[in-house]
Amino acid sequence: MANLAGCLLIGLIAGLGVKTEILSPGMRLLLATGFCGGFTTMSSFVYKLGQFVQDQEYFYASSYLVATLTGAGLAFVLGFGASARIRTQKILDLSSDLPLVIEIVDEEEKISVFQRRLAETFEQAGSGGLVTLENIRVVHYLPEG
Repeated sequence: MANLAGCLLIGLIAGLGVKTEILSPGMRLLLATGFCGGFTTMSSFVYKLGQFVQDQEYFYASSYLVATLTGAGLAFVLGFGASARIRTQKILDLSSDLPLVIEIVDEEEKISVFQRRLAETFEQAGSGGLVTLENIRVVHYLPEG
């Protein structure tokens, strides 16, 4: 359990370091290897795994191995993903870097005109973006009124 919690913390630390300036590289190294390294107990993991093998409980040994490594990996990803939600320390800046999704369903010609204007807007703003164009199949349509 300590290994899973440690991997979750290491994921949080790594995510904060990549996505914000809250932790300096030195502080990330200290927290991830120092604190979390002391907190996690890989030796107890190996000891428990060795006990299963010594008692010839190979199913439990392999289950414990797979579950611990998978859980540790998932805990790291969960921790890293949780810190990805932290975009800024300033509440008023939150909307400046969030993605914007616009979905338009219209005639192909009208969408082409909009797409050209959007490309010009991106270029003038010196900003990037992602535009996708997909064919759709209308399954049901009921107009108002």
